[in-house]
Amino acid sequence: CSFGFGTRGPVVPQRAPAPRRSDSEKASAASRASGLRTAHTMAEKTAPDGAPLTGSQMQANLTAAKESRKRAELDAQLLANRIALLKQEEEKAWKKIEETRKRASEIMELRKQNQDKFQAK
Repeated sequence: CSFGFGTRGPVVPQRAPAPRRSDSEKASAASRASGLRTAHTMAEKTAPDGAPLTGSQMQANLTAAKESRKRAELDAQLLANRIALLKQEEEKAWKKIEETRKRASEIMELRKQNQDKFQAK
């Protein structure tokens, strides 16, 4: 995808809408996303050496996953805050640019008027 720049800043392409899913697909995706597992699927997990995971190993994995998710959520929030700050700074910059253009236009008009008065004498 290509990113362009408009007159008021970058133009970011919009994401296509997600395809519709059935209720069972939504429930399945929600349970995967939330990290919920049944006892059956937890028992099927194995350690890297092929042995089944113990309860403490599963708990450690769950704790690590929760911490990882919290870190990811914090990172996402920090990025959202940074984006908001950058957007504010961009708006301030555009406002200053517009004020500068307006002032330059006023100066050019005054210069033209002074030049016309000088030539009239």
